[in-house]
Amino acid sequence: MDKEHGWIVGVPFGSLILRTTDGGETWTMQSHGSPETLEGVVFSDANHGWAVGWRGSILHFKGPLETVPPQTEAENVPVWTNKNVVITLQASDSESGVGWTVYYLDDSGRRFGSLVEYEVDAEGHSKDGLHILRYFSIDNAGNRETEHNTSFGVDTRPPWTVGQRVQVRRGKMAGLPYNVRDKAPNGGTAVAEMIIHTVKGRIVKRFTLGTVAVNRKHVQRFRCNLPKGLYRYRVTAVDAAGNKERAVKAGRLVVQ
Repeated sequence: MDKEHGWIVGVPFGSLILRTTDGGETWTMQSHGSPETLEGVVFSDANHGWAVGWRGSILHFKGPLETVPPQTEAENVPVWTNKNVVITLQASDSESGVGWTVYYLDDSGRRFGSLVEYEVDAEGHSKDGLHILRYFSIDNAGNRETEHNTSFGVDTRPPWTVGQRVQVRRGKMAGLPYNVRDKAPNGGTAVAEMIIHTVKGRIVKRFTLGTVAVNRKHVQRFRCNLPKGLYRYRVTAVDAAGNKERAVKAGRLVVQ
């Protein structure tokens, strides 16, 4: 019919009628109800066609064709994760119904189905990084939707935190520097908290730092009314993929 749309019938396909809407990349079976083997097909325009076959059988197609493609949405796509990924490709088509769903994950080649599963490598970290998912569906009338793209990041390495040594006079403003370090690839942020405790471990102050950028120096400021003496401060953090810090280098706070 044109460079994108076409029909096939005949031996060795028997009574099957196949239709393409993507230049022959994929073909969709068309239902027609005749058991006879078909040998030829011709269309006078997009809405009128005839197929002929054994024992004088003639099938007449009178359109218009269903031209509305299905719609597919990817569900449960994480932004960053350290766990195995299971994505559902939810396709819908209100007319002829969904024929099948096609997806490509990174360079894995074409796959069919509505469930995309990806297993991370928590020990060797070999699958850490950004992964690209491309997908589309074709309905039972042969209509193919435009290809969609989405992505998710995998990060299985935990961050670590670092503090420094600080001196402050009691009653003055103190600035406690810290850094949440996280090896690439990573989601770029972490949710952090800071505690100040005595050398014996008693917590005397706690700060909710919220979401902070990783691999960047930060300073938590507060008016220090703590009794004179030596304290330690520690930062705990969970990165964007859900990894909890593996090590904490505590900072020292000397109140004079």
